[in-house]
Amino acid sequence: MRNILGKLITLFLIPVWLIASNVQVSVDKREVTRGDTVTFTITAEGENIDFPVINSIDNFPILGTAQRSNISIINGNITKSLSKSYTFAPMKDVTIPSFELKIDGKTYKTDPIKVKVTKVATSSAGSDAILTMSVDKREVHVGEPVNLTVTLKYRRDKNYVESQVESPEFSNFWIKQVGNVQEYVEGNYIVKKVKYIIFPQKAGDFKLEPLTAKLARRVAVKQPFGNDPFFNDDFFNTMFARLETKRIASNTLSIEVKPLPNSLELYGTFDISVTVDKKEVEANKPVKVGIRIDGYGNIDDIKKFDLNIPDAVVYADEPKIDTRISNGKYGGTFMQTITVVAESNFTIPSLTLKFVDSETNQPTEIKSEPIKINVKGGKKADVTVEQKMVKQPEVVKKDSKDKENNVSTAMLSQKEQTTSGWLMFIIGLAVGVLSAFGISKFRQNRVSMKSLSSKARAIRQAKDEKELFELLLPYIKDDPQIEDAVKKLEENLFKGASHRIDKKLLAEIIEEIEEESGDSKRGV
Repeated sequence: MRNILGKLITLFLIPVWLIASNVQVSVDKREVTRGDTVTFTITAEGENIDFPVINSIDNFPILGTAQRSNISIINGNITKSLSKSYTFAPMKDVTIPSFELKIDGKTYKTDPIKVKVTKVATSSAGSDAILTMSVDKREVHVGEPVNLTVTLKYRRDKNYVESQVESPEFSNFWIKQVGNVQEYVEGNYIVKKVKYIIFPQKAGDFKLEPLTAKLARRVAVKQPFGNDPFFNDDFFNTMFARLETKRIASNTLSIEVKPLPNSLELYGTFDISVTVDKKEVEANKPVKVGIRIDGYGNIDDIKKFDLNIPDAVVYADEPKIDTRISNGKYGGTFMQTITVVAESNFTIPSLTLKFVDSETNQPTEIKSEPIKINVKGGKKADVTVEQKMVKQPEVVKKDSKDKENNVSTAMLSQKEQTTSGWLMFIIGLAVGVLSAFGISKFRQNRVSMKSLSSKARAIRQAKDEKELFELLLPYIKDDPQIEDAVKKLEENLFKGASHRIDKKLLAEIIEEIEEESGDSKRGV
């Protein structure tokens, strides 16, 4: 009797709880196979509803959201509800946590929900659909390319209308797809094949985890006019059908990756060449150095080069790599430009590339030839100019008139000398104060084009950003604002950025640098 009474009380209380609750959460399924999507929905009733911002569930990103509203009138009472749905694809068991949301100024919490994720069944020979992975070799070196082929086969007579294969993502491997998906018919099967090249990044024994494929096919449902032969055709059969989806998994692969000798990182065959746009240049004019590496192997792992040239400004661009596949080999061309600005002769040093030769499996080292650059009007010329500008004391024979002047000077009274000394001190002090004030206000005043040095004037009149970039390079180490401007110009020229560059301010900074160091130092 007591049990019956308890059940009746519970039965009456449930509807009351549902009506009183302002927030609910639900999921479309509590158990899914690995990679399938789960959609959970939060529904709230009220006028002003603030839903939480949800970007991921247990590190699985939210793939999509949807929102819908509903207004119901019961016995003259208007009820507004708002629902928001979130979709994600868990790869393991997860718990959708409790979330907070505000409804009409009050805070409410949702209940957590557990979702179970089961493994996808591995496909086998003779099945309606088969997914396989294969590689051309199981023992490789770090950086050695491995050809991976992913093949999906499914029966033509099973009405599969959609198929999707998961893209491989293997830890410690760099992966690149080769070409497009190949699709063809093989007996009773439709075959889809995708080829990849994978590069192991570290040594060890690795397991390539199974990939999954999702397939959907039409399954007929009972037609309302099933007995009428008129409706028995493809058009009506399609109308009265539903999509049934399933997932299958591929096999697992093991690969042994051996380390490269001498801690090398490149594996393949490569050639290197270094060129310059000019071997003779005016002082403080840029020389462009071109680095080109061609070959086959993990060319994407070649690191950016830099040059260490004393007393020179060196600016290295980011490298560009064009890849290709020829005769089943992966390779390409590595290209990089380095700009050098100097005031005296310098040498582009020999550049070295070390790798394991894929043909001999032996450590190999290739080098470029050093290149000498002759700089005209540089430091040596500057020293000569400065020496010529220093006036040597003139030796003049003194005549009788000079002797009279010397006597007159010597006869100056002590009072006149004292007065003259004070006057010179005051004038010197005033000049010093005015000079200090002028320097502090220099950058704030607008400099007229006529008063600018040739370098500063060239900055103001630069016709494009490339010319401005080359003009500023010699001064990159002299001022942080110039260094920042050069970086922004590089991003504008080579990375599609659109930074604004203040040429007036840069010209003033160059003018100040010129005044501090002397025009002759900059070769003006």
